Amino acid sequence: MQEIEEKLGWILGFKAELDSVSSDKSLNKAFMIEEALSHYFHALKEIPSEMILPKRIPLSEKDSSN
Repeated sequence: MQEIEEKLGWILGFKAELDSVSSDKSLNKAFMIEEALSHYFHALKEIPSEMILPKRIPLSEKDSSN
């Protein structure tokens, strides 16, 4: 249940930020998402895969207890 609440909080925070920037810059949200994905895919082509770190690095039980 906590995981669902965390994801919902992340989604709502992301939506609020998207709405705010869209309003402030007078940009269409679909355009902003399309541009962001375009930049992301371009970066994936340009940056070697070994240079890209995962957003989250899983820890073992032993590591997380320290």
